[in-house]
Amino acid sequence: MTDAHYHRDGYATFLTLRDREFRFYGVHPWEAERAERAPYQGDECVAELRAALEADEHAGVGEIGLDRLKVKTIPSEQRAVFAAQLEIAAEFRRPVVLHGAKCWGEVVAACRPYAGRIPAFLFHGFSRSGGLLPDITALNGFVGVGAALLNDHAVNYRALVKEIPLERLLVETDADYGRDEDWAATSAAPPAPWPQRERSRLSRPNDWAATSAAPPAPWPQRERSRLSRPNDWAATSAAPPAAGAVALVATVLRKLAELRGMAPDELEAALDANAVRFVEALA
Repeated sequence: MTDAHYHRDGYATFLTLRDREFRFYGVHPWEAERAERAPYQGDECVAELRAALEADEHAGVGEIGLDRLKVKTIPSEQRAVFAAQLEIAAEFRRPVVLHGAKCWGEVVAACRPYAGRIPAFLFHGFSRSGGLLPDITALNGFVGVGAALLNDHAVNYRALVKEIPLERLLVETDADYGRDEDWAATSAAPPAPWPQRERSRLSRPNDWAATSAAPPAPWPQRERSRLSRPNDWAATSAAPPAAGAVALVATVLRKLAELRGMAPDELEAALDANAVRFVEALA
């Protein structure tokens, strides 16, 4: 079963496919707009993204994009950081996870010049009308369907997910495996508490260096950057702590299958095949 989009410790973005975890590096749009007030500038973050992709040939780019959820006018810094990251994704030919709250039309327009240059896109949390679906298909885009589907009042959203071509669907939780509240409804214990300190734009900084607590062992022998922690679990024999999120994926998948008139097993096989196509460049 595939969880196409989740986090670990804030903005660290991952995709799990058949027990393999893929890491995505990027500057989230909520963080990009703070670049002028942060200790380092947006171009420095982009340089870190380049270095991260050079060091990890199996990593994608994301979650990146534009956001009008918090502001009416998208800040220029946010647009500049998004554009720079698209260029780097095209240069390295890595798939991209996109964010476009209340501005999906602008995100699609920004991505059009990269059709064929960026191998695939995941439109995370897409909730616009189906009018953009042909553009998404032309970009080799996939649409992440999440827990909003379980809301009986989400009539328009449920109608949208029935319009999405089967070969363009993925299921996602958008959960954060590193936060205790995500585990409250499960029998699994959360990871040990993290140091309480502000995360950087690209996610957690090297929190452990400033504390007396020891990090989970064993860690990959690699320098951590502001782009977030590396794929810690892939380098160990431990499985990622995914019990709660796996249950949520299964629940969303069953509801999606019901809405589309499919058997859950049939839908799961189709979604796994879609995920293989999305991360093909990272295999």
